[in-house]
Amino acid sequence: KEINKQEASFMYFQLLTEILIGMELKDDEKTNMINHCRLQYIGNDIDLKQIDEFEKTYSPTKAVWWYTRHCFLYEILNKALRIQDIDILFRYRFFLTDIHNQIKQLHSEFNQSLSTQNNDNTERKLTVYRGQVYHHKGEYDKALEYYERTLEIELNSLPSNHPPLATTYSRRHMKLTAVPSNHSRLTTAYCNIGAVCYEKYEYHKAIEYYEKPLDLQLKSLPSNHPRLATTYCSIGLVYHENGEYDKALEYYAKTLNIQLKSLPLNHPRLATTYCSIGLAYHKKGEHDKALEYYEQTSDIQLKSLPSNHPRLATTYCSIGPVYHEKGQYDKASEYYEKALDIQLKSLPSNHPRLATTHCNIAAASYAKGEYENALQYYEKALDIQLKSLPPNHPRLATTYCNSGAVYSKETERHKALEYYEKALDIQLKSLPATHPSLANTYCSTGAVSYEKGEYDKALEYYEKALNIQLKSLPSNHPALATTYCSIGAVSYEKGEYDKALEYYEKTLNIRLKSLPLNHPSLATTYCSIGAVSYRKGEYDRALEYYEKALNIRLKSLPSNHPSLATTYCSIGAVSYEKALAVTHCNTGAVFYEKAEFDEALEYYEKTLNIQLKSLPSNHPSLATTCCSTGAVSSKEEQYEKTLDIQLKSLPSNHPSLATTYCKIGEVCYEKGKYNKASEYYEKTREIQLKSVPLNRPRLATTYCNMGAVSYEKGEYDKALE
Repeated sequence: KEINKQEASFMYFQLLTEILIGMELKDDEKTNMINHCRLQYIGNDIDLKQIDEFEKTYSPTKAVWWYTRHCFLYEILNKALRIQDIDILFRYRFFLTDIHNQIKQLHSEFNQSLSTQNNDNTERKLTVYRGQVYHHKGEYDKALEYYERTLEIELNSLPSNHPPLATTYSRRHMKLTAVPSNHSRLTTAYCNIGAVCYEKYEYHKAIEYYEKPLDLQLKSLPSNHPRLATTYCSIGLVYHENGEYDKALEYYAKTLNIQLKSLPLNHPRLATTYCSIGLAYHKKGEHDKALEYYEQTSDIQLKSLPSNHPRLATTYCSIGPVYHEKGQYDKASEYYEKALDIQLKSLPSNHPRLATTHCNIAAASYAKGEYENALQYYEKALDIQLKSLPPNHPRLATTYCNSGAVYSKETERHKALEYYEKALDIQLKSLPATHPSLANTYCSTGAVSYEKGEYDKALEYYEKALNIQLKSLPSNHPALATTYCSIGAVSYEKGEYDKALEYYEKTLNIRLKSLPLNHPSLATTYCSIGAVSYRKGEYDRALEYYEKALNIRLKSLPSNHPSLATTYCSIGAVSYEKALAVTHCNTGAVFYEKAEFDEALEYYEKTLNIQLKSLPSNHPSLATTCCSTGAVSSKEEQYEKTLDIQLKSLPSNHPSLATTYCKIGEVCYEKGKYNKASEYYEKTREIQLKSVPLNRPRLATTYCNMGAVSYEKGEYDKALE
């Protein structure tokens, strides 16, 4: 019987659990498990005391009681179940077997009690278990239903004269002013609901539910208790996912402060916290600080874990993106390959983490311009995800989106759109309407429309993205800057220069607050403002911004790349060189408008030299440079080179083709080749009538040019027309 893809991962894990439970148990199983627990909690007197208690008092009839008690077993097993850690589950199989058997017994008792009386204690235990099952299956609404029922049971068990009940209308949302006797179970209930809200991307709600147990814990536990650290860490994770990285770091610091006082220096939980702090700094663009914390993570893990432990792979996968963003793509790939090597040895062949690592390797290949290699790794990732994840899982959407970006770079825009539409279809079904990932997909789809010259359609997608981001992200979030920049680019192409400038300045304002002063994205923004100033005839201002951009790029290159001369095809140099080429090209354009033609030609030739080394022969940027060189030298062959490239790389009605036809027409007109000029102006007009509004100035210019040719040919009536 074919297993439904949505259930595949759960069914596989259920089968594994059944095998573990069915295995014959040895006499030393309990001793081995307890010894492992003691190793995990070395130096933690509170948890070690609980482990001693477990060793002395445990019996199979208390299995569910120990599991539902917020203690060392709850923490270890919940994590193992969540990440499907087979090694831990195997070590703890004697306890899992006891839980399984007791739940079967409780289920039988529960069914009997339903016909006679309402047994809150039995219901509490079963609802916790069922909630966990649905949570691990990813059925969050169902899990929430059971967790909320558990919370109601705990709140109903409070005495009627408990202080909060006299003053609140909703016990579920009450702030407890006194600590009830069942505070540990209440804490667990609130944390479970917070965890589900986190998974559902309902971050404000998640924080609300995590703050309730924090309030209870601050009143009932010592200030350095490990469970306080766990709650602080959970709140930090929520702020992190919401893009509030400074707030996340504040809570991670509280977590770390407790752990440094209560845990050994090589404890795995310290490694986890260092990793979380590293990720927050990574997201803030503070790459060196991020690497510092990631290295502390890997140092602990290398001392405390086997060399092939999956957590080491996770850390390597965190370090890789930092080097990626520093432009050191080979270094990033090195860490991804280390991670993949561990995962292939320690995880099932269809484990979702393998897919993530394949995606990371693909991203590094994409950045190096190795598009075929990138597609191969994305296809491997998709193959795993389609087998191991539900069909509407958000990670599938991310992989479709990334694959679309590769196809877009290869100018297979129809294929790119196909993948973006698949991503969008999944996200609209599985994510909240204001989730940032939806905005990212709208932006990617808009970029394809932009490249096709469909500016109104591109703007529609960018505005959808912006609407989501304004509702879901902080006002200075880098993603907002990217979207503002994209809208600015569309406005620029439509000739709406004041609007373009407005959006580029919004972009600059965010990036100046959130990025280092020599960040390449700032250079890009300065170039964009320079381009608008140039179009508005503000040449001195344009030159000022282009020089700012050039200054950043010349300063930032050595810190990211060993050498200008040797790194065109090595660690990220291609991306830099393309950017440098654009800067030279724009500077040349300013000199051209200032009638300083020798200087203009010098910059255009610098641009062409870089592009010929770093770009494919039919790349649109080469066409642009040939066109600019033609404008300075008035050489028809340069424009024809431009046209040849554009016909291979652009849609037949792209506005850039119209510009090139027009330029060739102008050169032919100057040389007295009026019939040829007329032919090219007619081609210009045909494209403009299909792609620009009828009242656009460029269309008017084309009619004027056609009139001038007719006049020179003596066709005066046609010229007047």
